[in-house]
Amino acid sequence: MSFFLNRRYLRTYVLFILFEIRIK
Repeated sequence: MSFFLNRRYLRTYVLFILFEIRIK
């Protein structure tokens, strides 16, 4: 359960970081 949620959060975090880098 925790692992699954963590994986989903990690994916969202990575996408957010990539998006920010692209904007910059």
